[in-house]
Amino acid sequence: MGRPEWVFSLSDYLNKDPYHKKLLRLLNKFYSKDPIDLSLLERAVFKDPNVEEDFFIAFFSDDLLLGFGNIILMRKDPSDPPERFRETLFIKIFAVDPLLEGSLFKDVFKKIIGYAEEKALEKGVKRIMIGGYPIWYIYPGVEIDYYDYIDLLEKMGYKKYREYVNYEIDLADFYVPQRILDVEDRLYSQNITIREVYREEIKRVSNWVGKIFGAVWGREVALAKENDDPSIVIAEDEKGDILGFSAYSLLNDRRFGPIGVEERSRRLGIGSVLLYRSLYEMKIRGVRIAEIPWTDHLFFYSHIPGIQRIRHFILLEKILRS
Repeated sequence: MGRPEWVFSLSDYLNKDPYHKKLLRLLNKFYSKDPIDLSLLERAVFKDPNVEEDFFIAFFSDDLLLGFGNIILMRKDPSDPPERFRETLFIKIFAVDPLLEGSLFKDVFKKIIGYAEEKALEKGVKRIMIGGYPIWYIYPGVEIDYYDYIDLLEKMGYKKYREYVNYEIDLADFYVPQRILDVEDRLYSQNITIREVYREEIKRVSNWVGKIFGAVWGREVALAKENDDPSIVIAEDEKGDILGFSAYSLLNDRRFGPIGVEERSRRLGIGSVLLYRSLYEMKIRGVRIAEIPWTDHLFFYSHIPGIQRIRHFILLEKILRS
């Protein structure tokens, strides 16, 4: 193995052919139980509108990729994020080759995290979070099965902030129960309609979502316009006013969400019908394993037929001292 080399410029290592495949192999070795595909990698990492050249770091030895990190500040898109996001630097994704000898593994690991901390202070930000980056995210945090990674981070001063789970649904075993069909019939009798959104309606729906649930969700729903087929389901009353929505296959084909019902229309079963209608649509579009990511609403999803696996993630944070 030759002399290790840090590469800070995005353009430098994008030109290393075939860089994406090398990065994908590294990420899937590091996160061995939570696979990443090429389409998610490209869309969530390299096409993130908040990306900047110095927000990437890669560690090479000769032509081998030993480590990688991607950090993000939500400063560009959406243009009006919540204050807590504007004042936070996110380590969206990082990875170190797990086959490296122990001391070298730790050295690369610490240098990647240290680089993020230096950039945070340089940008005037003192709060760092690992995972949990809205819209263009890979994981909501660090999965608890990677306890050795968490242990290293805790030794570097990172602490648990929140916990989330990802549900994985095998849609081959998914069906819509009769009780959900009965709820939909009852809603219909109350002049509440559940339907797919047309392409020309996406802006209207995303604006409504942004107004009711915040700019981040509104921007996420707007991603539907980039899909061949719109992937939004809405509930509306007899006047055509939106009461709730669910979205799916926005950042990648197999992901469900977000979903929400306005406060005055809750407890009518609208959310459950939106959920099942969306998962059924994913199934008939050919998705085999659906992922419901980044949620702490455990009971809302626990009854879905076909639940295959639940992944438990920890969102870690650190407050820096200048």
